[in-house]
Amino acid sequence: MIGYLLPYKEKLTLQERKIFRNYYCSLCLALKYNYGNVSRFFIIYDIAFLMLLTDKGLRIDNCGQCGKYIENCKNKFRERDFSIYADLNILMIRKKIEDDKKDKENVFRNFILKVVLSRRFQLCKKRNPKTNEIIDCFFAKYDSVEKKENNPGILALEYGRIMAEMFDSIFGLSAEKKRLISLICSWTLIIDAI
Repeated sequence: MIGYLLPYKEKLTLQERKIFRNYYCSLCLALKYNYGNVSRFFIIYDIAFLMLLTDKGLRIDNCGQCGKYIENCKNKFRERDFSIYADLNILMIRKKIEDDKKDKENVFRNFILKVVLSRRFQLCKKRNPKTNEIIDCFFAKYDSVEKKENNPGILALEYGRIMAEMFDSIFGLSAEKKRLISLICSWTLIIDAI
């Protein structure tokens, strides 16, 4: 249910593309400095969009060649404002692997991912137990809804609502952002089902 949001570059202005790239690069650098270079191969566009929606002034302008022009780059991207997104990226990969396992999809690929990323999953759980707990709790809520409900439309709406509540409990979102995240998550569930 992740990995479906991509920027439609043909509709973006050059300035808008640059803004998205800066968020994406910030996420990539946060992954590098929190979980190592290997984790950068597993960056999720969805989390970059989440950064855009929940931004509290953390975008890095002109990050350049992998943060080359940013002072104290390593320390900056290990700060909580950035590391929370790296944690979310890692956690959502873990949830995607668990979901695929439950659906019996991509078994071999998921086994490899789990082996490659297992140390990072453990590190994330140790570093950020509260966010880990929140995500596990909200996904458990969705799993219980999924067991009871058979209607894909209702499932999509419930997934969107639950994910918006989850991100609200992590970031404290406005009503508009919560509604937007709910709609985006509902659509990603529908796309995943198709």
